[in-house]
Amino acid sequence: MLIAHSLVAMLATLRAPITIFDRRIAELVAAHPDGALFGSLPGAGAALVPRMIVAFGTRRERYQSAYEMQCYSGIAPVTEASGNSQWVHIRFACPKFLRQTFHEFAGSSIQQSDWARAYYEHQRKEKNQSHHAAVRSLAFKCVGSA
Repeated sequence: MLIAHSLVAMLATLRAPITIFDRRIAELVAAHPDGALFGSLPGAGAALVPRMIVAFGTRRERYQSAYEMQCYSGIAPVTEASGNSQWVHIRFACPKFLRQTFHEFAGSSIQQSDWARAYYEHQRKEKNQSHHAAVRSLAFKCVGSA
């Protein structure tokens, strides 16, 4: 019980600085040249817009194509083959937080976009994909069209 009370006290101490950080992030997003663009994406809210801005960065020339961004972020699937066998799996060697950002954006866009919802449902029903595989597939499409 003492540990729980101590943790609650620490969290209470952090509440004010976190509020200050959140306010400053909102100011920076509002002032950013791409803030309105990323803010207009369906499903991108106050938490995801800054992450999307950071994900795409200001040096867009570092990626020659959308596919390079998809591979770097870990959203692009990896196809392996050996002999007569071929299998597809999630990319493990990638910045995990970046992949998570695109995954979370795609997941939240399902609730806000008819197209995203239809694509997700198609992946689930017609392609028999798991929830996370369908969301990753949607994220792949979203990043490819950005």
